[in-house]
Amino acid sequence: MNEFEPEHIDEAQLRLPPQLVRELKSLHEPPVEVPSEVDDRLLAEAKAWLQQPPLEKRLVAFPKWLSWAAAAALVVGVSAYLLVSHRSPGDLNRDGRCDVLDAFSLARRLQQGGAQDPALDINGDGLVDQHDVETLLARAVRLKKEKGHG
Repeated sequence: MNEFEPEHIDEAQLRLPPQLVRELKSLHEPPVEVPSEVDDRLLAEAKAWLQQPPLEKRLVAFPKWLSWAAAAALVVGVSAYLLVSHRSPGDLNRDGRCDVLDAFSLARRLQQGGAQDPALDINGDGLVDQHDVETLLARAVRLKKEKGHG
């Protein structure tokens, strides 16, 4: 006996898993037959596909002026969005300014009981009340510093 031969071979150790046995046996089965009709149809479709013009010739040319127009429209749209979204927090009537009319509008909403929107909390104290109206009034009458003074 040499060193590579086991002294005792247990027959249970020689058994292969059933799935492996099935797959090994399937390697020796006859190949699957493809009907000639299917084979002919696939060949005809492949030839038709190969005879098509290249993709770049099938696409419609995109005019350059259209891309410039789209870019300009995008710039205008983004600019408009940025202008609208960065308006003053006290600009209730959306006229681009925080003035006495905005304070009057908030005071009227408070009187009518419709000022529960948290966006109307101008002074940031968590309440929408007369103090917010006063804050708007203070902003409206505030004078800008003139150059050279103070």
